[in-house]
Amino acid sequence: MKPTFVDFSADPPLLGNAEFSYQAVQQTPGHLTMDRGGTVDIRFQVAHRDPALETEMTLEVTALVSKNNEEPGFAPMDVLVNDQPVISDWRIPGGGDQEQVNRFAVPGRFLRTGENTLSIRCSERATMMLWLYRITLDAVYDRDKSSKEMHARDTADEVFVYRTEVRAIGDVTWNPQPDLELYLGMGEPRQVRLSNLSWQEGDGTQVAVGFGTADFRGSRRSPAGELQDFRGELLSRVPIATDAPPADAVEFNNRFDWGDGWYDAGRLLLLFRNGDRQPTTLTWRNAEGEAGAIQFDSNRTRLAGYHHARNEGPVAYDGEPTDPKLRQRPH
Repeated sequence: MKPTFVDFSADPPLLGNAEFSYQAVQQTPGHLTMDRGGTVDIRFQVAHRDPALETEMTLEVTALVSKNNEEPGFAPMDVLVNDQPVISDWRIPGGGDQEQVNRFAVPGRFLRTGENTLSIRCSERATMMLWLYRITLDAVYDRDKSSKEMHARDTADEVFVYRTEVRAIGDVTWNPQPDLELYLGMGEPRQVRLSNLSWQEGDGTQVAVGFGTADFRGSRRSPAGELQDFRGELLSRVPIATDAPPADAVEFNNRFDWGDGWYDAGRLLLLFRNGDRQPTTLTWRNAEGEAGAIQFDSNRTRLAGYHHARNEGPVAYDGEPTDPKLRQRPH
């Protein structure tokens, strides 16, 4: 089945094989807000003889229920496909502090060739609001296909530029640092939508950060063991031409191994500008829950690491520069 998704956290919403309408719902920055009795209908297409018709689909609904002062709110959710109930009176977990991914199986017999309708309804008994962020639909074995396509559209090969500051632990005064310019792409390459990133620099400095929509927070440890708060504010997103990257970007041809031999894994492209600092290792987690790590040798003529896709086992990873002259550089 085609990647099928709606991302209400984007402005305007991102759509894949879908269109939507709603009643008793407000389109607010970052999500849809559903009042009691509110309904969102998402129409999507299923092709003739699509495998999903014979098996099932996986539905993901990312949502939360707004809090009732300091207590969890109450806004049960019903989910239907072509008026067939998938789940009724579903309570969103988490207490309203952060969005939650809710997964459901949709039987293939609920589907039909052509147009189908997914309906999400907020209970008439709701006392608080139901917030909808993202919805994806995939054939059961197309794991995360729609999520990956959705995030790829939202992050279209751009260098993220952050203003950065540090302060000593326990201090109140922030001190400016060089801007951090960052791009990490893998495969075609396609940009990795980072949620967490750690790196070590050549002098032994260690950094660990977590990314928000327009900022990051984390810490930095000096070679002498001094700890600092480290934060960044997003200044801009600058397009990058991955087929003709900047001269200071590093680009590697990569391969991976499940244990039965090596296979082509496409390219890895990294642009990292932070004054004169450069990473010797990188460890990350992306927005889809995938994780990876790479280490460079002393001359950046080789990398090694791993990649760990969600719901799959880890694979070994290695690569060498795309530029033949760099591969021949002596150690």
